[in-house]
Amino acid sequence: MQRVNIQAIEQQATVTLAAWSVFEVQLPHEAAPTWHLCGFRLETNRGKVSSAISAFDPYTARCITRSGNVYELYGNPGANADALATRGVWLRMNQVQHDLDVTPAFLAYLQQGGQS
Repeated sequence: MQRVNIQAIEQQATVTLAAWSVFEVQLPHEAAPTWHLCGFRLETNRGKVSSAISAFDPYTARCITRSGNVYELYGNPGANADALATRGVWLRMNQVQHDLDVTPAFLAYLQQGGQS
């Protein structure tokens, strides 16, 4: 399981995701699996997939990704057809053969304060 830093994230979100989920992949250029957000971006009304999650604030429901974007998770996890289609394209572009939904593990990890 990827270790996600738990930290206060006070920056304004640049992306707000509804109907979000978290998935794990092994990218060809990475030594270890990474976790990514997928959801429906409210600012653009389109699906969105993030770069690898690097930190999460359970109090503000915000994540920082490796690219430096700040994501705010809106509402509960869920699914959206456009987000799932975007995820499929992202997986093909990144030559990923297998992905794993880790949303329940992500939620449990956060409830435990980042302890594995």
